[in-house]
Amino acid sequence: GDKSITATFALNTYTLTVATVGNGTVSPTTSAYAYGTVVPITATAGVGSSFVGWSGDLSGNTNPTTILIDGNKFITATFALNTYTLTVTTVGNGAVSPTTSSYAYGTVVPITATANVGSAFVGWSGDLSGNTNPTSILIDGDKSITATFALNTYTLTVATVGNGTVAPTTSSYA
Repeated sequence: GDKSITATFALNTYTLTVATVGNGTVSPTTSAYAYGTVVPITATAGVGSSFVGWSGDLSGNTNPTTILIDGNKFITATFALNTYTLTVTTVGNGAVSPTTSSYAYGTVVPITATANVGSAFVGWSGDLSGNTNPTSILIDGDKSITATFALNTYTLTVATVGNGTVAPTTSSYA
C-alpha cells in the first residue's frame, strides 16, 4: 500500500579551536558551530600587552573580526608585551646605569647612580624617589627619573701663629 517517508537532514557541526600566544584571551569560548555560521571573534589583550594578529585559519590583525564555519577551524591570537621608555637625566656630576631606554612591560630594571670624583649622590626624583642606591624601578608605563648629584663640600680652617689676622677664619668650599 501507500507509504509515507520523512527524510531528516541536519547541518554538519564543526569545531572552532582557539589558541593564544602571550597575555590575552579570545571570545567566544564556545567551540561547536553549525555549517555556515559566521562567528564574531574578539581578542582582548591582558594588562601590559597588545594584540598583534591572527594566524591559522584567520589572518591579519583586524579585531574584532568574524570567521565563517565551513569546516573545522583552528586560529591563534598572538599578543605581545608593550614596550615602554625609561628616560634618565642627571643633575650635577654623575652618571646612571643602565643606559638602555626601552623595556617590556613588567620588567624590573636595576638602577645605579655613580657620582664623579668630588661629588656625591643626593637622591632620585620623577618616577623614582628617595636616595636608596642602587635601587630598581618597575616598568609599567613610560618612566622618567632624575638622579641628583652635589659637589662635596670641605671646610677650610685657618689658624695664625704670631701677630696678624687672616680672613675668613673658617669657611666651607665645594
